[in-house]
Amino acid sequence: MKSLTFKLVLAFMLVGLIGAGVAAAFSQVATRTEFNRARLLDTQDRFVDRTLEYYEIFGTFEGVNDWLSANPPDNANPPPVGGLFQPPPNNQNRPPPLFLLLDLNYRAMTRSPDIRQYDALPVNQRTGLTPVIFEEKRVGYVKYLGGEARLSDRESQLLNRIYQGLGLAAVAATIAALVVGVVLARTLTRPTRALITAIHAMTDGHLQQAVKVQSKDELGELSRAFNQMSAQIAHEQQLRKHMTADIAHELRTPLTVISGYLEAMSSGTLPVTPTRLQTVFAQANHLQHLVDDLRTLSLVDAGELRLNRQPAAPEMLLRQTVQFFESQAVQNQIDLNCAVEPNLPEIALDRDRILQVLSNLVSNALRHTQPGGSICLSAKVKDQLLQLSVQDNGEGIAPDALQHIFERFYRADSARVSANTASTGLGLTIVKSIVRAHGGDIAVVSGFGQGATFNITLPL
Repeated sequence: MKSLTFKLVLAFMLVGLIGAGVAAAFSQVATRTEFNRARLLDTQDRFVDRTLEYYEIFGTFEGVNDWLSANPPDNANPPPVGGLFQPPPNNQNRPPPLFLLLDLNYRAMTRSPDIRQYDALPVNQRTGLTPVIFEEKRVGYVKYLGGEARLSDRESQLLNRIYQGLGLAAVAATIAALVVGVVLARTLTRPTRALITAIHAMTDGHLQQAVKVQSKDELGELSRAFNQMSAQIAHEQQLRKHMTADIAHELRTPLTVISGYLEAMSSGTLPVTPTRLQTVFAQANHLQHLVDDLRTLSLVDAGELRLNRQPAAPEMLLRQTVQFFESQAVQNQIDLNCAVEPNLPEIALDRDRILQVLSNLVSNALRHTQPGGSICLSAKVKDQLLQLSVQDNGEGIAPDALQHIFERFYRADSARVSANTASTGLGLTIVKSIVRAHGGDIAVVSGFGQGATFNITLPL
C-alpha cells in the first residue's frame, strides 16, 4: 500500500508535468504562429517593395510577373535591374506563390494556380486586399493566397533553439514541481502522521492525547477536533471509573445495613422492633430509588427514553408539585409557593417526566434550605420559550461546584448526606437528561450562602 506522502508527491509531479507540457505545447504553437505571421508580413512587404520598384521604373505593372520570376522577392541577393528581361528560371520546383498582384481594375498582374495572368479577380474574392501605395497614390492591390512563408536556415535554427528552450523549461518545471511536491507532501502529512500516532496510543489505552495544531486550515481544525475528542473521552472514562466506584459505594451502604440488621435479628442478637424494620425498609427503598435512577440513565444513554407528550398547563404542573411537598415543607418550617404568569399557553410534554424533574429540584431545595426559608416555583414565557424556575434562599452552591452539579454521583456537600436520605447523587443528572430529551435546557444561578435558582427552558 502506497503512503499518502507518495501519492501526494506523485500527484504534484503529474500536475507539474502536465502543466509544463501543456504550457510548452501552447508556447510552441504560439511561437510558431507568431513567427510565421511576422515572416509572412515581412515577405509581403518585400513583395510589395519589389513590385513598386518595377512600377517606379516602368510606370505600370505590365510584365511584372516575368521580372518577379527572375528576381523573386525572397531572394536575399536579387540580380541587378539590367537583368529584368532574362528568361525566367525553371519554376517546376518553386513553391506556389503566396501573394497575387492586382491592378486598379482587379486584373491579375502575376500568376497563381487558380487565376491566369491578366484575368480579372472574381467579385466574391475581392475581400481582404492590401492596397499598394506609390507616392501617396493607390496603384494596385495585393491578395494573400494562403500558405506559409519559407523560413531561412538561420530562422529555422532560431526556431529550433526556442523549441529546445521550451523543452528544457518544461523539464525544469517538472523537477521543481517534484521538489516542491516532496516538501508540501511532507508538510501536509505531518499532522496526519501525528494523529495516527496519537490514535494508536489511544488504542493502547492512553486516552489523554494531544497533537500540536500547526495550521488554521482543515488539517488544523481536524487536530483541534481530535484534541477535544481525546480530552472528552478521557474525561468520560474518568467519570465511568468514578461512577463504578460510586455505584459500588451506594449499593454497599444500604446492603450492609440491611444484611446487618437481618442477621442480628434472625440470630436473636437484636430483637425485632418496628423501628428496626422501618430502617430496613428505608434502606430497601433507597436501593429501589438507585435502581430506578440507573435504569433511567441507561435509557437516556441508549437513546431509548420514551416521552409520552400530551398538552399540559404549566400552572397545573407547578401546583401539583407544591401539593406533593407541602407537608414536608410545613414540617421543615419552609414557605413553599408558586408564582405563575397569567394566560400561559399549554405545552406538549411528558407530564410524568416533567413532574419528576420538578420534584427532584424541589426535594433538593428542601434539603438545602434552613427552617424559616422559602422556595418559589414560577413559570413564564421568555423569548418564545417556557421558563420554569425553582428558586430557594438556602445555603447556595459554591462557585467551584456549579460546573459539576449535573455530573453523576456528584454532591456539592457529600458529608451532609446521611445513610437515611433517599439521595443517590443522580437526581440532577436525570433532571438534565429529561429536559434535554424535551429539546430544552437547564441552568443554575447561585452563590454560596445566597440560595440557588434552577431555570428550565422548554420550546413552546
